[in-house]
Amino acid sequence: MSTGPNHYQLLGVNPDAGEDEIRRAYRTLAKSAHPDAGGDPSTFRQLLEAYQTLGRAGSRWAERQVPGDLLAVEGDAVHD
Repeated sequence: MSTGPNHYQLLGVNPDAGEDEIRRAYRTLAKSAHPDAGGDPSTFRQLLEAYQTLGRAGSRWAERQVPGDLLAVEGDAVHD
């Protein structure tokens, strides 16, 4: 089970949202959440993390997977 924020909910987009929709949602929210605009720095950082994660197709795929699916199969090792 994931302990981090749901990036889709933070940005207010559906899991099938495209890159353009994700970017528009981030930019809209970032304008009001930016510390220079009187927003909370912590909220802005969460939005930025969500955008950076979901803005990449590979990261979006990983975000949608069940955590157990990302683990190596028994006997397989994951190497950098």
